[in-house]
Formats: sequence, structure tokens, C-alpha cells
Amino acid sequence: MPVKDLVTEAVAQAINRVNEAAEARIASLETELSSTKNRLEEAERRIEDLDAYNRRTSLLITGVPETSGEATDNLVLDVGRAAGLNLTADNLDRSHRLGRPQPGKVRPIIAKFATTNARQKLFDKRKELTAEKWACRQGTIPER
Repeated sequence: MPVKDLVTEAVAQAINRVNEAAEARIASLETELSSTKNRLEEAERRIEDLDAYNRRTSLLITGVPETSGEATDNLVLDVGRAAGLNLTADNLDRSHRLGRPQPGKVRPIIAKFATTNARQKLFDKRKELTAEKWACRQGTIPER
């Protein structure tokens, strides 16, 4: 066999070995990537579930005029009174406006109630708020 053919065959074998090693490494990385994607999707699902669970006691209240130095807890209690409920500060965990203040726009209030029962009472009476042009809806985020 001529030297040229021997060199060509040796180079071809070396290239094949390098290609096989690269293909094996690529397959390994693809498997690892797939596993990582699955774990990430599961983690995202669990985060969304936990977020939804944490928001089960929240309501988003819109249309309540903003004033400087306001106490949003008191505003939420006022909304409850307008709906015909006797909510107290003990019924609320916390509340605050969402987003940054913008001229001419009224930011919604997110209210986290101490119990799902207190939250549900206001949610059930939400139709009573239309006279004040206030509204409330569930404080959950849409699923992806």
C-alpha cells in the first residue's frame, strides 16, 4: 500500500475517532439539557402553584381614588363597608398600591386578608361596589 493511502487512512480513522467522541459528548449534553429543562419546568410549575396558593387570600381592588399619605388598609375597610360588610383591621393581613404612581391614573390596591373567609365575604359582595365605581377581583395571576 502506498504511503499516501496509509496517511489518508490514518487521517480518516483519526477524524472518525474525533467525530465519534464529539457525537458521544453531544448526546450526553443533550440528555443533560433535556433533564435540566424538565427540572426547570417542574420548578416553574411548583412556583406558580405556591404563588397561586399564597394569593388565595388576596383581592385586587380597583377604582379607589388615590391621595398622598393614604392608609390602604383603611381604604380596604371602606370598600368593605360600601359592600355592606363589617370588616375590621383584624381581617386584613396587609395591603398596598400596585405599581408606580402615574399622573391621571389610579393604581389598584392589592389586599391580603387574614383568612380566606374574610376575603370571600368581600368577593361575594363585589357587585355592591358598582355604585362607587369600585371593583374587586381575585388577586391571582393568569396561568401561562
